[in-house]
Amino acid sequence: MIFSPGVEAPVAKLLRCVDLWSGVRGLSGGMRPIRQLALVEDKPDAPETVVLGDISSIFEQVLGHPVRINDHTDIVEDLGMDSLGVMNFVMAIEDFYDISIPLDRIAQIQTVSDLIHAVEDLRSGTPE
Repeated sequence: MIFSPGVEAPVAKLLRCVDLWSGVRGLSGGMRPIRQLALVEDKPDAPETVVLGDISSIFEQVLGHPVRINDHTDIVEDLGMDSLGVMNFVMAIEDFYDISIPLDRIAQIQTVSDLIHAVEDLRSGTPE
């Protein structure tokens, strides 16, 4: 489909099942949900963006000063972290996400992008 300059492409819409609270009282006397289909915009979640923000905050806590990071930031070189700082950072990431990063996986992480993918894999239960 071709669009003229200045004309936005249509937003993808999806039907999703949502719970609406009715004024009808259930047997227990409380309000009861009614499931209904609703047309909603399809806004893809950006888990990498969320994880990047979380990682940036954790870096700031561990390093004690604000940092600017992106996917290509080298954790040791660009942020000047020593081995103790890296281990403190890894423990903070593990605590924050309630995951355990195996030592062999830590050795494979060089950039923030590598870290994001490792965190997402471990959170989803997907092996490397």
